[in-house]
Amino acid sequence: MTNEKFMNNIIISPRLIKIAQMISHSKVADIGTDHGKLLIYLSQKNHLDLGIGSDINQGPAESCRQNILKYGLNDKIEIRVGDGLKTIKNGEVDSIVIAGMGGELILKILEESLQTAKSVSEIILQPMTNISKLLESLNRLNFKISDACLVEEKDKLYQIFRIQDGVENYVRPVDLIISPLYKQNNDPLLSELLKREILKAKNKLDGLKKSDNVDEDEILSTEKLLKELENYEN
Repeated sequence: MTNEKFMNNIIISPRLIKIAQMISHSKVADIGTDHGKLLIYLSQKNHLDLGIGSDINQGPAESCRQNILKYGLNDKIEIRVGDGLKTIKNGEVDSIVIAGMGGELILKILEESLQTAKSVSEIILQPMTNISKLLESLNRLNFKISDACLVEEKDKLYQIFRIQDGVENYVRPVDLIISPLYKQNNDPLLSELLKREILKAKNKLDGLKKSDNVDEDEILSTEKLLKELENYEN
C-alpha cells in the first residue's frame, strides 16, 4: 500500500509548485524538462490535458520518459529531444515553461524561436542568473510581464515570471532588478529580496571603488540603483 501511494503522488519542490501555480492553461510544454516532475504534478492535479516534455539531451529525456511510464501518463505526456522551442509546433500548446536555466540561455531560446514563443498565450520563466539582463531583453523583444512571484527554497530565493506578447514600460533601473509586480501583489518575500539586492549592490559598489581602473559612470549608476533599492518601500 505504501509503495502504491508513493507511485500515485509525486513529490515536487516548492519552486516547482510555484511554477505550476503560475500556469493557467492545460496544454503545456516544459522546456528542459529534466525528470518531467512538473508535468506529472500538473496531470495529477487535473490541470493537464496535453504535456510535452522537451530536453536537448537524450539522457534527461529518457529519464523523463521512464517517470512518465512509471506514473502511467504516457497517454497525456509526450517526450521530445531537441533544442529549445524547436521541438514545439505553433498551436500545439498554450503555455510554455522554461525554468531552472540561466537568463542568457533562456533569452537565446526565445530569440531563436520567437515566432513559436509569440504563438502561445503565456510563457513561465524561472531564470537562475542574469535576471536584469533577461528582463531588459524581454522589453526589447516586446514581451510584457503579466505576473511575478517569489519562492524560497533551501535559503535560495527564486523569481518566477509569466510573460506574454505586449509592450513593457520600465521607468526605473530598479524595475529590472525587482519587478514592480512584487509590490503590487504584496509578495511576502519582497523584503527579503530587497535585503539581498541591497547587499549585492553595496558589495558591487565597494568593489568598484577599490578597483585599480575606476569606472566613474559605473559607480554613479550603482549608487543610483542602491539609493532606489534602499528607498523602494517608502
